[in-house]
Amino acid sequence: MTDGNFERWMGRLATEDAVEHAAEDAAAPIPDSAAIWWRAQLRQRMADRYRVTRPLRMAERAAGVLCFAAAAAVGARLGVAGVAPFIVVTLVAAAGAAALVLHGAE
Repeated sequence: MTDGNFERWMGRLATEDAVEHAAEDAAAPIPDSAAIWWRAQLRQRMADRYRVTRPLRMAERAAGVLCFAAAAAVGARLGVAGVAPFIVVTLVAAAGAAALVLHGAE
């Protein structure tokens, strides 16, 4: 196939594709204006909620980093034998908190 043949073939393909898509677009139903408005309002509320909760998410990340640093400092100070009970108590407390949160969600 020569370059000229390839270009003609691509031109035909693009023209046929454009005609098919134009027919599909013309046949597609136009959404209801109330549905469009509802979706726009939903997107706006979600964007507002994301923007408002950003400081909380930042504080949660900072708290996680600080807790990790504190746990690392305690682990370095106590050694492996002293850290094991600390880890067990932390895991039990986290599991209990998760259970309370999940139970409260029901």
